[in-house]
Amino acid sequence: MGITLSGVQNLLDLWKLGYLDNKKSVIEFGSQELHLKEADLLDLISKFGFAKDKISSLNLPNIRNWPNHPRTSSKYLYELLGFNKYYSLDLNNELNSINHDFNKPFEDKNWYSQFDVVTDHCACGHAFNIAEAYKT
Repeated sequence: MGITLSGVQNLLDLWKLGYLDNKKSVIEFGSQELHLKEADLLDLISKFGFAKDKISSLNLPNIRNWPNHPRTSSKYLYELLGFNKYYSLDLNNELNSINHDFNKPFEDKNWYSQFDVVTDHCACGHAFNIAEAYKT
């Protein structure tokens, strides 16, 4: 699963509008990758006012691989936006994911109230029990 150009733009819009101010931790439904070309990502980031030195210091492993594998984790985009804690919920155990089936209750209370932001970039569309996924 991945965040495309429009998804990145939406996150940058939220950041620019201040909705992500003081947010430090994020968890995503699904282990997300960045699904866009490096040039498009860098162009978009610069249009949102990030300094060139901030952009040039980004460590984006595998960003030049798109559309091939391996790809870049969305974790790096969130780090750019000021997040320092990133996790995802997924059965695939990839990209710092917590192993979880969206169709079942999430009962590990160690994770409760640990995140400032929760995202769903269409991962819950793959669940049969969407109500349980959002209850999580």
